[in-house]
Amino acid sequence: MTKKRLKVALVHDYLRTFGGGERVLLTLIDLFPKADIFVASANYENNDISHYFKKHKNKLNTAWIQSIRLFRIKPIFYRPFLPIIWKSFNFSGYDLVISSSGSNMAFCISVPDKIPHICYCHTPPKFLMDKSSTESGLHNNKALKFLTKPYLLSLNRIAKKSADAVSVFIANSYYIQLKIKKYFKADAIVVYPPLMLECASLTQKKHREHRYLVVSRLEKNKNLELIIEAFNKSKRKLVIVGNGRQDRYLKRISNNNIEFLGFISDDSLIDLYATSKALIVAAQDEDFGLSVIESLSQGTPVVAPYEGGFKETIQNGITGFFYYSNAADALNQALDQLETSKIDSSKCIQLARGYHKNIFNKKMMAIINEKLKTV
Repeated sequence: MTKKRLKVALVHDYLRTFGGGERVLLTLIDLFPKADIFVASANYENNDISHYFKKHKNKLNTAWIQSIRLFRIKPIFYRPFLPIIWKSFNFSGYDLVISSSGSNMAFCISVPDKIPHICYCHTPPKFLMDKSSTESGLHNNKALKFLTKPYLLSLNRIAKKSADAVSVFIANSYYIQLKIKKYFKADAIVVYPPLMLECASLTQKKHREHRYLVVSRLEKNKNLELIIEAFNKSKRKLVIVGNGRQDRYLKRISNNNIEFLGFISDDSLIDLYATSKALIVAAQDEDFGLSVIESLSQGTPVVAPYEGGFKETIQNGITGFFYYSNAADALNQALDQLETSKIDSSKCIQLARGYHKNIFNKKMMAIINEKLKTV
């Protein structure tokens, strides 16, 4: 069956804030422009979600929870209903279903037998895998621990049973491949997320401001408090791009050397990457970190913890620097090291070219075509 004749369903956790997972979804939409799109909920009150997905609204199907504003804005409150939510979608009549799944468990959909279900897994559900995860959850509240334990056990059983029904798992990094094997007891093929921004020319020379950059969801698991603490101490200039639940809190604890821009266009983002000294990240247990590749694509190095997916994308001393403890002083020491080193921007750009969306598309279509042959 040719790609043009395929009836495809694309399933994604939710549309609440914009990040790497949503970049993957947009690339899949470009790959299958006639596909129907399914998400648990979509918050169009968020500027970046509205900007990127409003034009797809006529193809976008949401679950019954969409009518409840609290659920649209804070999906964590409908987490106990996730199995019911995902089972409410009907995928009969499709030739192919692709889920883009993270902690909202989009892979838990019910797909009829003989219809391939390919899951692009950003991470198995962290709130189920690791009770010490920094991901915010209702069950992390000690007062609710007793009440939430039964539903967590139930979600665990449902998650593992649903994983058994997935035709093919695709992991966004080797780090996540190991987690899929450990938690789901399933093999996974690694396909790195797509770089959607155009790489800078190897000969491009842009004036770099004495400014550092953060591009992130403003969420607890991104560990932005650490970055703010470090920059409050060092008084270096920092610009933060992104939205999220910690927006007000992070602004409150920041000194005036730190500026928050919220949502900005891709053109403005490219310019910020190209004119900043380095991208700063601090997330512990990061699955991949697409902002790292975006930064490198503009010749800009990255300072990151020696954690998770960052170990697959950053070459220490060549395209950036690692820091080895979750402490503001360790981050500042890495910044000191960066400032006394000379990073070759062309090596950053060359590395980023290996993640271009065309490479992602080719690898995905090879897996999809191989699976369709067996149906």
